[in-house]
Amino acid sequence: MKRYKMENNPTKVIENMNDFNDESKSFTSRHRKFLLITLMVCNYWMGISYVLLIPLFPEEMKKRGNRPFLYEAVLSIYQIIVIFFSPFVGKIPIRPNVLAYGSLLLSGSAAFLMAGISYLPWNIAFYVLAFLSRILDGIGSTIYSAFIYSLIVTIFPRNRAIIIAMMETLNGLGMLTGTVFGALFSEIGGYSLPYLILGTFLFMSSLLARKYLPCEREDLKTEFIELKKLIFHHHFLMNLLICFSAYFAIGFNSNTLEESLNRFHLDKKILMPITIGLNCVYVICVPLWGRLCDYLDNVRVLTGVAVSITCCGFFLVGPPPFIPFRSSLWLVIVSEILLDAGIGGQIICAFFDGIQGTMKRGFPDDVHTYSAIFGNLLSATATGCLIGPFLGQIFSRYYGYATATFFAAVVEFVITTIVWAYILWKRISNGDQEERISLLSSKS
Repeated sequence: MKRYKMENNPTKVIENMNDFNDESKSFTSRHRKFLLITLMVCNYWMGISYVLLIPLFPEEMKKRGNRPFLYEAVLSIYQIIVIFFSPFVGKIPIRPNVLAYGSLLLSGSAAFLMAGISYLPWNIAFYVLAFLSRILDGIGSTIYSAFIYSLIVTIFPRNRAIIIAMMETLNGLGMLTGTVFGALFSEIGGYSLPYLILGTFLFMSSLLARKYLPCEREDLKTEFIELKKLIFHHHFLMNLLICFSAYFAIGFNSNTLEESLNRFHLDKKILMPITIGLNCVYVICVPLWGRLCDYLDNVRVLTGVAVSITCCGFFLVGPPPFIPFRSSLWLVIVSEILLDAGIGGQIICAFFDGIQGTMKRGFPDDVHTYSAIFGNLLSATATGCLIGPFLGQIFSRYYGYATATFFAAVVEFVITTIVWAYILWKRISNGDQEERISLLSSKS
Protein backbone atom coordinates (compact mmCIF):
# COMPACT_ATOMS: atom_id res chain seq x y z
CA MET A 1 0.00 0.00 0.00
CA LYS A 2 1.60 3.21 -1.08
CA ARG A 3 1.48 6.36 0.95
CA TYR A 4 -0.74 9.19 -0.18
CA LYS A 5 1.36 12.36 -0.30
CA MET A 6 0.11 15.92 -0.28
CA GLU A 7 1.29 18.55 -2.73
CA ASN A 8 3.08 21.66 -1.50
CA ASN A 9 0.08 23.70 -2.56
CA PRO A 10 -2.93 22.32 -0.64
CA THR A 11 -5.30 23.40 -3.43
CA LYS A 12 -3.55 21.24 -6.03
CA VAL A 13 -4.84 17.88 -7.04
CA ILE A 14 -3.58 14.75 -5.31
CA GLU A 15 -3.32 12.22 -8.06
CA ASN A 16 -3.97 8.48 -8.04
CA MET A 17 -5.90 8.49 -4.76
CA ASN A 18 -9.54 7.83 -5.38
CA ASP A 19 -11.80 5.77 -7.54
CA PHE A 20 -15.45 6.71 -7.89
CA ASN A 21 -17.78 4.60 -10.01
CA ASP A 22 -14.83 3.09 -11.90
CA GLU A 23 -13.72 6.55 -13.03
CA SER A 24 -10.47 8.13 -11.87
CA LYS A 25 -11.19 11.48 -10.25
CA SER A 26 -8.95 13.88 -8.38
CA PHE A 27 -8.75 14.09 -4.61
CA THR A 28 -9.16 17.86 -4.24
CA SER A 29 -8.97 20.20 -1.27
CA ARG A 30 -12.78 20.30 -1.18
CA HIS A 31 -12.86 16.52 -1.08
CA ARG A 32 -10.43 16.47 1.84
CA LYS A 33 -12.68 18.83 3.79
CA PHE A 34 -15.67 16.57 3.25
CA LEU A 35 -13.56 13.60 4.30
CA LEU A 36 -12.51 15.32 7.54
CA ILE A 37 -16.09 16.31 8.36
CA THR A 38 -17.24 12.75 7.69
CA LEU A 39 -14.57 11.24 9.96
CA MET A 40 -15.34 13.72 12.73
CA VAL A 41 -19.05 12.83 12.57
CA CYS A 42 -18.19 9.11 12.62
CA ASN A 43 -15.92 9.53 15.65
CA TYR A 44 -18.63 11.43 17.49
CA TRP A 45 -21.16 8.63 17.03
CA MET A 46 -18.61 5.97 17.92
CA GLY A 47 -18.02 7.83 21.19
CA ILE A 48 -21.75 7.78 21.92
CA SER A 49 -21.85 4.08 21.06
CA TYR A 50 -19.28 3.33 23.76
CA VAL A 51 -21.11 5.02 26.67
CA LEU A 52 -24.78 4.61 25.69
CA LEU A 53 -25.03 1.39 27.68
CA ILE A 54 -24.32 3.20 30.96
CA PRO A 55 -27.60 5.16 31.37
CA LEU A 56 -29.87 2.61 29.67
CA PHE A 57 -28.85 -0.94 30.55
CA PRO A 58 -29.20 -0.81 34.39
CA GLU A 59 -32.82 0.31 34.14
CA GLU A 60 -33.62 -2.51 31.73
CA MET A 61 -31.92 -4.98 34.08
CA LYS A 62 -34.13 -3.93 36.99
CA LYS A 63 -37.14 -5.21 35.09
CA ARG A 64 -35.53 -8.66 34.96
CA GLY A 65 -34.03 -8.76 38.43
CA ASN A 66 -31.04 -6.58 39.24
CA ARG A 67 -27.76 -8.46 38.72
CA PRO A 68 -24.88 -5.96 39.07
CA PHE A 69 -22.19 -8.51 38.25
CA LEU A 70 -23.83 -9.17 34.85
CA TYR A 71 -23.92 -5.45 34.15
CA GLU A 72 -20.21 -5.17 34.94
CA ALA A 73 -19.51 -8.20 32.73
CA VAL A 74 -21.47 -6.77 29.77
CA LEU A 75 -19.69 -3.43 30.26
CA SER A 76 -16.23 -5.02 30.50
CA ILE A 77 -16.49 -7.43 27.57
CA TYR A 78 -16.06 -4.45 25.23
CA GLN A 79 -12.61 -3.66 26.65
CA ILE A 80 -11.60 -7.33 26.71
CA ILE A 81 -12.40 -7.63 23.00
CA VAL A 82 -10.36 -4.49 22.24
CA ILE A 83 -7.39 -5.75 24.30
CA PHE A 84 -7.07 -9.08 22.52
CA PHE A 85 -8.32 -8.15 19.05
CA SER A 86 -6.52 -4.82 18.50
CA PRO A 87 -2.96 -6.15 17.99
CA PHE A 88 -4.07 -8.29 15.05
CA VAL A 89 -6.16 -5.68 13.20
CA GLY A 90 -3.24 -4.81 10.92
CA LYS A 91 -3.12 -8.40 9.64
CA ILE A 92 -6.66 -8.38 8.19
CA PRO A 93 -6.11 -8.83 4.41
CA ILE A 94 -8.89 -6.43 3.33
CA ARG A 95 -8.56 -2.94 1.91
CA PRO A 96 -8.38 -0.32 4.68
CA ASN A 97 -11.23 1.80 3.30
CA VAL A 98 -13.49 -1.27 3.19
CA LEU A 99 -12.59 -2.12 6.78
CA ALA A 100 -13.24 1.47 7.88
CA TYR A 101 -16.79 1.80 6.58
CA GLY A 102 -17.51 -1.89 7.19
CA SER A 103 -16.69 -1.40 10.87
CA LEU A 104 -19.30 1.37 11.06
CA LEU A 105 -21.86 -1.04 9.62
CA LEU A 106 -20.85 -3.60 12.25
CA SER A 107 -21.25 -1.09 15.11
CA GLY A 108 -24.57 0.06 13.65
CA SER A 109 -25.77 -3.55 13.55
CA ALA A 110 -24.71 -3.94 17.20
CA ALA A 111 -26.82 -0.87 18.08
CA PHE A 112 -29.90 -2.30 16.32
CA LEU A 113 -29.34 -5.61 18.10
CA MET A 114 -29.16 -3.87 21.47
CA ALA A 115 -32.38 -1.99 20.63
CA GLY A 116 -34.21 -5.27 20.04
CA ILE A 117 -33.22 -7.15 23.20
CA SER A 118 -35.78 -5.28 25.33
CA TYR A 119 -38.55 -7.19 23.53
CA LEU A 120 -37.13 -10.60 24.47
CA PRO A 121 -39.22 -12.44 27.08
CA TRP A 122 -36.38 -14.69 28.29
CA ASN A 123 -33.64 -13.41 30.58
CA ILE A 124 -31.00 -15.79 29.19
CA ALA A 125 -31.58 -14.65 25.61
CA PHE A 126 -31.54 -11.03 26.81
CA TYR A 127 -28.09 -11.32 28.38
CA VAL A 128 -26.65 -13.50 25.60
CA LEU A 129 -27.64 -10.98 22.93
CA ALA A 130 -26.44 -8.09 25.11
CA PHE A 131 -23.01 -9.76 25.29
CA LEU A 132 -23.10 -10.39 21.53
CA SER A 133 -23.97 -6.76 20.83
CA ARG A 134 -21.09 -5.46 22.94
CA ILE A 135 -18.69 -7.92 21.32
CA LEU A 136 -19.70 -6.77 17.83
CA ASP A 137 -19.45 -3.14 18.92
CA GLY A 138 -15.98 -3.76 20.37
CA ILE A 139 -14.78 -5.40 17.13
CA GLY A 140 -16.28 -2.61 15.01
CA SER A 141 -14.78 0.13 17.17
CA THR A 142 -11.34 -1.53 17.16
CA ILE A 143 -11.22 -1.91 13.38
CA TYR A 144 -12.57 1.59 12.82
CA SER A 145 -10.14 3.34 15.18
CA ALA A 146 -7.04 1.49 13.96
CA PHE A 147 -7.67 1.98 10.25
CA ILE A 148 -9.12 5.49 10.40
CA TYR A 149 -6.06 6.74 12.26
CA SER A 150 -3.85 4.87 9.80
CA LEU A 151 -5.58 6.46 6.81
CA ILE A 152 -5.32 9.90 8.42
CA VAL A 153 -1.55 9.48 8.81
CA THR A 154 -1.16 8.48 5.15
CA ILE A 155 -3.55 11.05 3.66
CA PHE A 156 -2.60 14.02 5.86
CA PRO A 157 1.10 13.48 6.69
CA ARG A 158 1.81 17.15 7.42
CA ASN A 159 -1.02 17.68 9.90
CA ARG A 160 -1.52 14.17 11.19
CA ALA A 161 -1.09 14.98 14.89
CA ILE A 162 -3.65 17.80 14.96
CA ILE A 163 -6.13 15.77 12.88
CA ILE A 164 -5.77 12.72 15.13
CA ALA A 165 -6.28 15.10 18.06
CA MET A 166 -9.46 16.39 16.40
CA MET A 167 -10.70 12.82 16.03
CA GLU A 168 -9.98 12.15 19.72
CA THR A 169 -11.78 15.39 20.60
CA LEU A 170 -14.93 14.36 18.74
CA ASN A 171 -14.77 10.89 20.26
CA GLY A 172 -14.43 12.44 23.72
CA LEU A 173 -17.33 14.79 22.97
CA GLY A 174 -19.43 11.77 22.00
CA MET A 175 -18.61 10.04 25.29
CA LEU A 176 -19.34 13.25 27.17
CA THR A 177 -22.80 13.74 25.62
CA GLY A 178 -23.68 10.05 25.18
CA THR A 179 -25.22 9.58 28.61
CA VAL A 180 -27.33 12.74 28.20
CA PHE A 181 -28.36 11.59 24.71
CA GLY A 182 -29.41 8.19 26.07
CA ALA A 183 -31.32 9.58 29.05
CA LEU A 184 -33.13 12.18 26.92
CA PHE A 185 -34.35 9.89 24.15
CA SER A 186 -35.17 7.02 26.52
CA GLU A 187 -37.57 9.38 28.29
CA ILE A 188 -39.23 10.11 24.94
CA GLY A 189 -39.35 6.65 23.36
CA GLY A 190 -38.17 4.11 25.90
CA TYR A 191 -35.07 1.93 26.02
CA SER A 192 -34.90 1.14 22.28
CA LEU A 193 -35.17 4.63 20.78
CA PRO A 194 -31.61 5.86 21.56
CA TYR A 195 -30.12 2.69 20.06
CA LEU A 196 -32.33 2.95 16.96
CA ILE A 197 -31.17 6.55 16.43
CA LEU A 198 -27.54 5.54 17.00
CA GLY A 199 -27.76 2.61 14.58
CA THR A 200 -29.37 4.78 11.91
CA PHE A 201 -26.68 7.44 12.15
CA LEU A 202 -23.88 4.85 12.12
CA PHE A 203 -25.33 3.33 8.94
CA MET A 204 -25.58 6.79 7.36
CA SER A 205 -22.01 7.56 8.45
CA SER A 206 -20.80 4.34 6.82
CA LEU A 207 -22.34 5.44 3.51
CA LEU A 208 -20.55 8.80 3.76
CA ALA A 209 -17.29 7.06 4.66
CA ARG A 210 -17.67 4.74 1.67
CA LYS A 211 -18.06 7.73 -0.61
CA TYR A 212 -15.23 9.88 0.68
CA LEU A 213 -12.58 7.42 1.89
CA PRO A 214 -9.89 6.89 -0.78
CA CYS A 215 -9.17 3.47 -2.22
CA GLU A 216 -6.62 2.03 -4.64
CA ARG A 217 -7.12 0.07 -7.80
CA GLU A 218 -4.01 -2.02 -7.25
CA ASP A 219 -4.19 -5.45 -5.68
CA LEU A 220 -3.38 -5.49 -2.00
CA LYS A 221 0.16 -6.91 -1.86
CA THR A 222 1.35 -5.38 1.37
CA GLU A 223 3.74 -7.56 3.36
CA PHE A 224 2.51 -7.65 6.93
CA ILE A 225 5.00 -6.77 9.65
CA GLU A 226 5.99 -9.04 12.53
CA LEU A 227 4.20 -8.00 15.70
CA LYS A 228 7.03 -9.18 17.97
CA LYS A 229 9.50 -7.02 16.09
CA LEU A 230 7.17 -4.03 16.45
CA ILE A 231 6.13 -4.45 20.07
CA PHE A 232 9.23 -5.73 21.87
CA HIS A 233 11.35 -2.64 21.48
CA HIS A 234 12.05 -0.25 24.35
CA HIS A 235 10.69 2.76 22.48
CA PHE A 236 7.37 1.16 21.58
CA LEU A 237 7.00 -0.45 25.01
CA MET A 238 7.38 3.01 26.54
CA ASN A 239 4.54 4.35 24.39
CA LEU A 240 2.38 1.38 25.36
CA LEU A 241 3.04 2.19 29.03
CA ILE A 242 2.11 5.86 28.50
CA CYS A 243 -1.16 4.93 26.76
CA PHE A 244 -1.99 2.50 29.55
CA SER A 245 -1.22 5.19 32.13
CA ALA A 246 -3.49 7.74 30.41
CA TYR A 247 -6.53 5.49 30.23
CA PHE A 248 -5.88 4.04 33.68
CA ALA A 249 -6.08 7.63 34.93
CA ILE A 250 -9.28 8.28 32.92
CA GLY A 251 -10.98 5.16 34.26
CA PHE A 252 -9.82 5.65 37.85
CA ASN A 253 -10.75 9.33 37.91
CA SER A 254 -14.13 9.02 36.19
CA ASN A 255 -15.15 6.33 38.69
CA THR A 256 -14.28 8.50 41.69
CA LEU A 257 -14.97 12.07 40.45
CA GLU A 258 -18.59 12.16 41.59
CA GLU A 259 -17.59 10.92 45.04
CA SER A 260 -14.92 13.61 45.19
CA LEU A 261 -17.43 16.37 44.47
CA ASN A 262 -20.08 14.90 46.79
CA ARG A 263 -17.76 15.58 49.73
CA PHE A 264 -18.72 19.24 49.45
CA HIS A 265 -22.50 18.57 49.56
CA LEU A 266 -23.17 20.43 46.34
CA ASP A 267 -26.65 20.83 44.93
CA LYS A 268 -27.32 18.72 41.83
CA LYS A 269 -27.99 21.86 39.81
CA ILE A 270 -24.42 22.96 40.57
CA LEU A 271 -22.82 19.51 40.51
CA MET A 272 -23.80 18.66 36.93
CA PRO A 273 -22.38 21.85 35.29
CA ILE A 274 -19.12 21.43 37.23
CA THR A 275 -18.79 17.80 36.12
CA ILE A 276 -19.55 18.64 32.47
CA GLY A 277 -17.20 21.62 32.57
CA LEU A 278 -14.34 19.52 33.95
CA ASN A 279 -14.88 16.87 31.27
CA CYS A 280 -14.81 19.60 28.61
CA VAL A 281 -11.22 20.44 29.60
CA TYR A 282 -10.06 17.20 27.97
CA VAL A 283 -11.97 18.05 24.77
CA ILE A 284 -10.34 21.49 24.66
CA CYS A 285 -6.78 20.43 25.52
CA VAL A 286 -6.41 17.51 23.09
CA PRO A 287 -6.24 19.69 19.90
CA LEU A 288 -3.70 21.98 21.59
CA TRP A 289 -1.41 19.02 22.28
CA GLY A 290 -1.91 17.91 18.68
CA ARG A 291 -0.80 21.32 17.40
CA LEU A 292 2.33 21.16 19.56
CA CYS A 293 3.15 17.69 18.21
CA ASP A 294 2.85 18.95 14.64
CA TYR A 295 5.39 21.70 15.36
CA LEU A 296 7.99 19.46 17.04
CA ASP A 297 10.23 16.90 15.37
CA ASN A 298 10.74 15.00 18.64
CA VAL A 299 7.80 14.84 21.03
CA ARG A 300 9.48 12.68 23.67
CA VAL A 301 10.06 15.54 26.12
CA LEU A 302 6.50 16.76 25.53
CA THR A 303 5.29 13.29 26.51
CA GLY A 304 7.24 13.54 29.78
CA VAL A 305 5.64 16.91 30.52
CA ALA A 306 2.15 15.47 29.94
CA VAL A 307 2.78 12.49 32.23
CA SER A 308 4.11 14.84 34.93
CA ILE A 309 0.98 17.02 34.74
CA THR A 310 -1.23 13.95 35.20
CA CYS A 311 0.84 12.86 38.19
CA CYS A 312 0.54 16.30 39.83
CA GLY A 313 -3.23 16.23 39.31
CA PHE A 314 -3.58 12.95 41.21
CA PHE A 315 -1.38 14.14 44.07
CA LEU A 316 -3.55 17.24 44.58
CA VAL A 317 -7.07 15.89 44.02
CA GLY A 318 -7.15 13.79 47.24
CA PRO A 319 -5.00 15.23 48.64
CA PRO A 320 -2.80 12.68 50.51
CA PRO A 321 -2.16 13.31 54.25
CA PHE A 322 1.44 14.52 53.86
CA ILE A 323 0.49 17.42 51.52
CA PRO A 324 -0.19 20.55 53.64
CA PHE A 325 -3.49 21.41 51.93
CA ARG A 326 -7.00 20.76 53.11
CA SER A 327 -9.43 19.41 50.55
CA SER A 328 -11.52 22.15 48.98
CA LEU A 329 -13.66 22.59 45.91
CA TRP A 330 -11.21 24.91 44.17
CA LEU A 331 -8.36 22.44 44.75
CA VAL A 332 -10.42 19.59 43.24
CA ILE A 333 -11.28 21.75 40.21
CA VAL A 334 -7.62 22.71 39.65
CA SER A 335 -6.58 19.07 40.07
CA GLU A 336 -9.20 17.85 37.58
CA ILE A 337 -8.06 20.45 35.05
CA LEU A 338 -4.48 19.20 35.44
CA LEU A 339 -5.62 15.59 35.09
CA ASP A 340 -7.63 16.17 31.92
CA ALA A 341 -4.92 18.33 30.38
CA GLY A 342 -2.18 15.80 31.15
CA ILE A 343 -4.19 12.78 30.02
CA GLY A 344 -4.98 14.42 26.68
CA GLY A 345 -1.29 15.15 26.15
CA GLN A 346 -0.26 11.59 27.01
CA ILE A 347 -2.63 10.08 24.45
CA ILE A 348 -1.70 12.33 21.53
CA CYS A 349 2.03 12.40 22.27
CA ALA A 350 2.22 8.62 22.70
CA PHE A 351 0.39 8.05 19.40
CA PHE A 352 2.60 10.49 17.53
CA ASP A 353 5.86 9.37 19.17
CA GLY A 354 4.93 5.75 18.45
CA ILE A 355 4.65 6.58 14.73
CA GLN A 356 7.92 8.53 14.68
CA GLY A 357 9.92 5.87 16.50
CA THR A 358 8.55 3.00 14.43
CA MET A 359 9.32 4.74 11.15
CA LYS A 360 12.90 5.45 12.32
CA ARG A 361 13.36 1.72 12.94
CA GLY A 362 12.85 1.05 9.23
CA PHE A 363 9.33 -0.35 9.12
CA PRO A 364 7.46 -0.01 5.79
CA ASP A 365 5.66 3.29 5.37
CA ASP A 366 2.16 1.94 4.64
CA VAL A 367 -1.32 1.71 6.06
CA HIS A 368 -0.88 -1.75 7.54
CA THR A 369 2.19 -0.67 9.53
CA TYR A 370 0.24 2.26 10.93
CA SER A 371 -2.74 0.04 11.72
CA ALA A 372 -0.43 -2.34 13.62
CA ILE A 373 0.94 0.64 15.58
CA PHE A 374 -2.48 2.02 16.45
CA GLY A 375 -3.91 -1.44 17.09
CA ASN A 376 -1.33 -2.19 19.79
CA LEU A 377 -1.65 1.27 21.31
CA LEU A 378 -5.44 0.80 21.42
CA SER A 379 -4.90 -2.50 23.22
CA ALA A 380 -2.88 -0.68 25.89
CA THR A 381 -5.58 1.99 26.27
CA ALA A 382 -8.28 -0.67 26.65
CA THR A 383 -6.21 -2.39 29.35
CA GLY A 384 -6.04 0.89 31.25
CA CYS A 385 -9.79 1.43 30.79
CA LEU A 386 -10.49 -2.01 32.21
CA ILE A 387 -8.16 -1.86 35.23
CA GLY A 388 -8.59 1.82 36.19
CA PRO A 389 -12.33 1.82 37.10
CA PHE A 390 -12.03 -1.59 38.80
CA LEU A 391 -9.21 -0.48 41.12
CA GLY A 392 -10.78 2.94 41.62
CA GLN A 393 -14.01 1.40 42.84
CA ILE A 394 -12.30 -1.09 45.16
CA PHE A 395 -9.88 1.37 46.78
CA SER A 396 -12.48 4.09 47.12
CA ARG A 397 -15.03 1.72 48.69
CA TYR A 398 -12.72 0.05 51.21
CA TYR A 399 -10.07 2.71 51.95
CA GLY A 400 -11.72 6.05 51.24
CA TYR A 401 -11.30 8.60 48.49
CA ALA A 402 -8.05 10.19 49.71
CA THR A 403 -6.27 6.83 49.99
CA ALA A 404 -7.60 5.71 46.63
CA THR A 405 -6.30 8.79 44.82
CA PHE A 406 -2.98 8.48 46.66
CA PHE A 407 -2.66 4.95 45.28
CA ALA A 408 -3.35 6.29 41.75
CA ALA A 409 -0.83 9.08 42.34
CA VAL A 410 1.85 6.52 43.31
CA VAL A 411 1.16 4.51 40.16
CA GLU A 412 1.42 7.64 38.02
CA PHE A 413 4.58 8.75 39.86
CA VAL A 414 6.29 5.43 39.14
CA ILE A 415 5.32 5.67 35.46
CA THR A 416 6.46 9.32 35.34
CA THR A 417 9.83 8.35 36.82
CA ILE A 418 10.25 5.58 34.24
CA VAL A 419 9.36 7.94 31.39
CA TRP A 420 11.79 10.67 32.45
CA ALA A 421 14.55 8.12 33.09
CA TYR A 422 14.01 6.80 29.58
CA ILE A 423 14.07 10.32 28.10
CA LEU A 424 17.37 11.10 29.87
CA TRP A 425 18.85 7.76 28.82
CA LYS A 426 17.93 8.39 25.19
CA ARG A 427 19.32 11.93 25.36
CA ILE A 428 22.63 10.71 26.81
CA SER A 429 22.95 7.74 24.44
CA ASN A 430 22.16 9.91 21.41
CA GLY A 431 24.71 12.47 22.58
CA ASP A 432 27.38 9.78 22.92
CA GLN A 433 26.55 8.44 19.48
CA GLU A 434 26.83 11.90 17.90
CA GLU A 435 30.18 12.43 19.66
CA ARG A 436 31.53 9.10 18.33
CA ILE A 437 30.40 10.02 14.81
CA SER A 438 32.14 13.42 15.01
CA LEU A 439 35.36 11.82 16.32
CA LEU A 440 35.37 9.25 13.50
CA SER A 441 34.77 11.93 10.89
CA SER A 442 37.61 14.11 12.29
CA LYS A 443 40.04 11.16 12.21
CA SER A 444 39.22 10.39 8.59
